[in-house]
Amino acid sequence: MFLLNKNEQNKICVFAQEKHAITVNSFDELPVLNKKLALDYFNIPVSLNQKSYASTGTSGNPKKINWSIEEDLWYIQEKRDFILPFLKECTSVFISLGVGHGAGTSPMVFKDSHLACKRCSFEPVSEQLTIIEKINAHVLYCSPSIATSLIQHSKKEKVNLSSIKKLVLNGEVVHSTMKDFFCNELEIEKKDILDTYGSTEVGTIAYSCNKCNKYHFMPEIYPETIPAKDLTYSMSVNENILILSSLKRTSFPVIRFATYDIIRGLDRTVCEGKEYFTYDEIIGRTDDVLNFGELLPVGDLKKVIKKYYPTNEYVMFNYNNEVDIVIQGEKNNMFVDEIYAVYPTINELIQKGILNPFRLHFFSDISYLVQKNNMEMKSYKDSNRIIKSKFIANE
Repeated sequence: MFLLNKNEQNKICVFAQEKHAITVNSFDELPVLNKKLALDYFNIPVSLNQKSYASTGTSGNPKKINWSIEEDLWYIQEKRDFILPFLKECTSVFISLGVGHGAGTSPMVFKDSHLACKRCSFEPVSEQLTIIEKINAHVLYCSPSIATSLIQHSKKEKVNLSSIKKLVLNGEVVHSTMKDFFCNELEIEKKDILDTYGSTEVGTIAYSCNKCNKYHFMPEIYPETIPAKDLTYSMSVNENILILSSLKRTSFPVIRFATYDIIRGLDRTVCEGKEYFTYDEIIGRTDDVLNFGELLPVGDLKKVIKKYYPTNEYVMFNYNNEVDIVIQGEKNNMFVDEIYAVYPTINELIQKGILNPFRLHFFSDISYLVQKNNMEMKSYKDSNRIIKSKFIANE
């Protein structure tokens, strides 16, 4: 476990009391803001000088989170502070981030800078590739899934991406194998990839540093960890979960906020003479959410599965931001149509080639998968049906 010192704990406690009216006498009395407790702060009507952003715009029940104009300003400026120096030798950036807080504010990061900026959201992938060629883009700014799709389609459509010199990633966790893929396909080096980590609740949390090869936390964000087994609505695995407190957010109480992200190597590091909270990597989640372009709540998918296969077993593989849904039973075309319709945003991105589709598999018996992965299928936790490894049909 990684613990904050007394001075840091006191700062968080005072901020919670003064800015969020949380009545506690000490840091130890602050509860971890788990999924259930956080529900009280979603979907609150906006007040004057506020905007609302959906944390998972793909979900059938998106959680709307408020941001003030002042918060948006520091959010944009912080991104400028570490993204613009990284791109100092580039002149043009292509943004494909879909929808959400990061997507909506992304052009402001490059306003009045040395970089010409073109943003796309739901244009078909062929149009996006045409724009990349037309503006001779030096930078791709997108999620790992969208970057993968753009590269794959560029090969099919014989579009040259040799102008790309840098990659700025935003969205899902980017794994080392994905970085290798980007380097090989774009003929760049790992030092040419800037990975950002954040959420709509918190804003930008951290970014990768090519000097110390760790992730630097943003200023005034205080990280700690707790064992996954001690966190409500989490899989009981032998891992540490990242908990965050922000002394900047006032429209949403990021006070001991549970990310449900598994973190490795959380520490304090001195990089170029400055001390940072840092970590080595985020390797996945312990809740019932899938990484796939956006975060997908398993509960939404489960409703459709149970509608067509009420008593059948099912498991989901979520590896490197790919999703394989394996169902014990025969294929039903109506089910296939409806499972994709659960997330209209994701479906539109898939239809236009911006994201690769998730895959559906049907077998008469999946007991071997259950046994292989030591799964407790009768467990009430949907997260126990999520397997963080690559799906292999036959071995």
